[in-house]
Amino acid sequence: MAYDYDIVVIGAGGGGLTAAIGAAGIGARVILIEGEKLGGDCTHYGCIPSKALIKAAHIAHASNEREKVGLSSMSDTDCDVHAVLAHVRNVVADIENRFEDPEEIKRNGVDIEMGFARFVNSHTVEVNGKNISGKKIVIATGARPADLPIKGLASVNPKTNRTIFEADTFKSLTIIGSGPIGCELGQAFARLGVAVNIITRDEVVLGRDEKEAGEIVDRSLKSDGINIFYKSEVREVFVRDGKKVVTIKNDTEDKSQEIIADEILVAVGRQPNVENLCLEKAGVEYDVRKGIQVNEKTQTTVTHIYAVGDVATPWKFTHYANHMGKVALTNIIFHIPAKMSKVIPRATFTAPEVASIGISTQDNVFDPKSHYVFDKGYDFVDRAITDVAQEGFFRIITNRKGLIVGATIVGGPAGEMINEIALAMQNNISITKLSDTIHAYPTYSYGLRNCADQFRAKSYSARKKNLVKNIFGLRG
Repeated sequence: MAYDYDIVVIGAGGGGLTAAIGAAGIGARVILIEGEKLGGDCTHYGCIPSKALIKAAHIAHASNEREKVGLSSMSDTDCDVHAVLAHVRNVVADIENRFEDPEEIKRNGVDIEMGFARFVNSHTVEVNGKNISGKKIVIATGARPADLPIKGLASVNPKTNRTIFEADTFKSLTIIGSGPIGCELGQAFARLGVAVNIITRDEVVLGRDEKEAGEIVDRSLKSDGINIFYKSEVREVFVRDGKKVVTIKNDTEDKSQEIIADEILVAVGRQPNVENLCLEKAGVEYDVRKGIQVNEKTQTTVTHIYAVGDVATPWKFTHYANHMGKVALTNIIFHIPAKMSKVIPRATFTAPEVASIGISTQDNVFDPKSHYVFDKGYDFVDRAITDVAQEGFFRIITNRKGLIVGATIVGGPAGEMINEIALAMQNNISITKLSDTIHAYPTYSYGLRNCADQFRAKSYSARKKNLVKNIFGLRG
């Protein structure tokens, strides 16, 4: 049977763009279908705008930290959130024009159809009233903020990561959720002069990371003036006198409490975009909460249909969507049995940053009998001392043979350094190789190497020590 295209890609986020542009570069005939904006969530509502906002917040915060490094203090000035958000939108537009320009993508050999695709059968989708067929199909429709079943929430038009950067201005903000989105944006807005409240069901923020990491970020958020309400459940939301009121109940108290702010940001959960694809007509199995079911090759239950990115994985990161797009492309074009990696670095860009990979000491699979844990505080890292940034630590977890199975880094620049650990884990490189590698000094990663140095000391038992002393005639 003749198809219109070798590959039909539905969704132009990180995973979809990777698959489409990569396939066209190899020589496939490809069409990319997108219902909203090229670039997806990361460019328009996630990574790019949040990091632009965080940069502005860092600059504002640094101006208030002058006395720590011997500079004269500056009088406090009010930050203009309106101007900062305008800057954020300009950055998004710049990234879009540079890397997601439709004409540039077309020059790379990719046809583009703007519109929402729905399956007609397992090889055909309908978009804008016309049918488009493909020998292979890649679904990359991403995810969106989850709907929370909270009384009155929908009626107050709360912000999400998709709408918060479009706001004009606000003086106070209540955030529901203390994960990466809630902590990053909460801290950034607080440093820009917004009064911020964070509501969390957990005992500490960033509850999925090492507890010590959450505690450090917790202290940092509080030092920025953020009010954190722990172990609290949101019962109701309503408007009173033009303000948005959130009623919460703490697990340990019988009485309810009201939190009042100009805006509410919902930063809890992501929901895969599967409902309007008519996947049943293609025979693709999915769950409205978990997304599309895929195997390690990114194939769905229909073998010529693949799914990548947030719509098909609990690891909702742009870099993992890109990886999945590459895996799908390798399997589709070259028929090489490529598989998704389980080595997935992740980073939260608070101050200090938190980056992690693999297991933590809190995971059920962690076993102190079969794992070693190596810690190094930032207060032992020369560069952190010079930067007046000693709040943080390195933690590396290995098996008894020295292979790294997990790591957490808290401090700057954790998000950059975790990639060195990812490289070691992906290629089964022993921690001893990390220790033996010369690192530039003075850098933060020198502290990472010093953390790795501890493996040999840990494995250097008293028996080995006595053996070496006897062989080499040492007298210590």
